[in-house]
Amino acid sequence: MYVNDLPIYYYFIIGIIGLAIGQYMDWVIKRLRAKERVICKDFFKSYLKSFHINIPLMLITALLYILVLYFHGMSFQCLEYLLITPILIGIFEIDRKDHIIPNRLVLCLFEIGILFAILFGSGLVTGTNGISVLIQKLSGMGAAFAIFYLIALLSKAISKKEGFGLGDVKMMAAIGLIFGFSDVLIISLLSFLIAAVAIIVLLILKKKKFKDYIAFGPFIAIATFISMFVPHGIMVFILLKIFTLGLYKSN
Repeated sequence: MYVNDLPIYYYFIIGIIGLAIGQYMDWVIKRLRAKERVICKDFFKSYLKSFHINIPLMLITALLYILVLYFHGMSFQCLEYLLITPILIGIFEIDRKDHIIPNRLVLCLFEIGILFAILFGSGLVTGTNGISVLIQKLSGMGAAFAIFYLIALLSKAISKKEGFGLGDVKMMAAIGLIFGFSDVLIISLLSFLIAAVAIIVLLILKKKKFKDYIAFGPFIAIATFISMFVPHGIMVFILLKIFTLGLYKSN
């Protein structure tokens, strides 16, 4: 039996891998929140002997892994997205709880972005001249960094306190390197849109006050996941419809 031209057991295997990585991310998140080393003997000495199964984290990771395989097939693009998925989940959880994006996770995003920029840019993967792809990725990193750094400076100047942290700026630069110029613009707009809706809901429900700090990293992560699964053209159409209040019409 095949699903989207792939044997169904491929999805079963990737789902099992997702479950295992989801449980491992439970360890990673706990260690990073405690500002302790992730790769160490304690993983074998203490964690594996007494860990509790984190079912939500395992299921979410497995589901995202299956979706990545379904939408991108057996490709280098699929591999890249599989690698960044647990990192984005980690950023979502840690920033949501502690209002900080660990440098180690951002650095991992940069490392993955550089690796695949070289692969795609060299033409080894696509078999064609990848210079345009490399330019797209580098310009995406530069544009994302410039836009979010400017927003961080303006928010601090206006509110007299830190609105956007440098973690958000560095995270978006890494996302820009991975997704390229056109997609990172979509991710930026979408993250602000999701954040605006979430903040309005939280204010209405009185879960947050107007002056409360709300971490932005989770919204970037959600927008990035959406961008993985929704084609660029459809995302552009939806955003144009939203920002023009439904007046935009495609040709």
